[in-house]
Amino acid sequence: MVVEAKFTLKKDDLDDFIAKLPRVTQFFHEYRGMRILGAVTDTVVHQGCGSSGPQEGAVCVGTIF
Repeated sequence: MVVEAKFTLKKDDLDDFIAKLPRVTQFFHEYRGMRILGAVTDTVVHQGCGSSGPQEGAVCVGTIF
């Protein structure tokens, strides 16, 4: 599982995280061929992140404002 922590999460941050997630195995070769899970956590989630994250395969943990 790859986790990114932010103070404030915006939709662009979530999109960037999801785009970078497949590249994890380029740096950690031992995880090639394995399923990579992603999660983003923060203190403030802007509208749109909480609903679009799970649709893209990422979990958002935080308070939605």
